[in-house]
Amino acid sequence: MLKSFVSWLDDYLAGEDSTAIVKSIIGIMSFAALLGVILGNIAIKLGALIVVIFLILAVMLLLLTDRRRINNEADMHRQLLTRYCDFIWEESTKPAAIVKRWKQVVSVAPNGDVKESINLHIVVLHDELYFMRLWSSPAWDQPPRFRHRVKVKVRSLSISGGRGPRWAVTSSWTHRGKLHLFAHLHSPVPKGAELQIEIIRDWPGKCLPLIRRSPDEFTFRFSPAMTIAEAFFVVILPKGEDAYYEPVGFHEPCKDYSVARSSNGDDRVEIALRIKDLPPDCRIGMRLELK
Repeated sequence: MLKSFVSWLDDYLAGEDSTAIVKSIIGIMSFAALLGVILGNIAIKLGALIVVIFLILAVMLLLLTDRRRINNEADMHRQLLTRYCDFIWEESTKPAAIVKRWKQVVSVAPNGDVKESINLHIVVLHDELYFMRLWSSPAWDQPPRFRHRVKVKVRSLSISGGRGPRWAVTSSWTHRGKLHLFAHLHSPVPKGAELQIEIIRDWPGKCLPLIRRSPDEFTFRFSPAMTIAEAFFVVILPKGEDAYYEPVGFHEPCKDYSVARSSNGDDRVEIALRIKDLPPDCRIGMRLELK
């Protein structure tokens, strides 16, 4: 009987917010208090209250156990989805898409939190494109407690710059702290079609090494499934900060890659990486250290 009641309560609470849980507990306790008033015996009141408290604790423990089971199953499904999407993405002998232009702006907060804006202009090379794979990771061994706070939104952009509805996004984490993200299109896009995509990513603590005056790396590397014709990677430092910088994966002067420093209109220093025709599986980027 208790198991059936817990199952019903779990289904009910799944469609409600936290206020419903509070109201339910207050309702049960109010019923116990009313029962004590009707019976008029202090011992009965106290006994009823104790029974209700233990009942609430038992139900909460059962619900927490069930939630843990559901979360474990969801993690397993995410890992399986990642495995199969990786296989589909990599199995083709030709690229799924070519990125005509990639512009990524990374704004670093004084506490090391990062807000990233990525704009892509791609051309579909497969017969139909159903999803896109992107992965990212901090340049340090970030503790797992940061992961659930990483937020990602993906949406299409019109030619005029208008934003479309958000895409469905599935993600999973590797044991090394790499975020595998799959952005699923609302409908398959045919070969030759062009897409403009916006990705907004909030990543707490991603640049903590940089803020703590340690060298931090910002690099690109793509598999043969998606080639890059042109890319811009801009890191905006916290106000009042400046940085030493050097290239990673190439030596200047280089006609296809460059790193430069400038200041924006908000009087914040920007370090910009420019890339042209990035080869597959080639790691190119820059290394920064705050002065």
